[in-house]
Amino acid sequence: MRCRTPFGAYEAIEQQLNPRLKAVMDTDEFARALSIAHTWRDVVGRAVGSVNVRLLHAVSMPSNSDVTRLSRHIGELDREVRMLRHELTHRDGGSHVS
Repeated sequence: MRCRTPFGAYEAIEQQLNPRLKAVMDTDEFARALSIAHTWRDVVGRAVGSVNVRLLHAVSMPSNSDVTRLSRHIGELDREVRMLRHELTHRDGGSHVS
């Protein structure tokens, strides 16, 4: 089987491997292996994230969760200031408050 183009080579390899790979992927063992790999990826990801947060805090840098929390807090404060400004404007008879 001689291939003249890279695409032809790809197709020849695919024709040989596809049935074998499909047979492996359709097994319960493969499904269990994927499940275990997914679980370990989550466990390792959480551990790395935890270490990352501690390292950032050790050098006085905010973590992503710190920035998210502060951003949410700033949004709440902004809404409160707008509400208070609105109340003051209406209480003072419509004079503009800057």
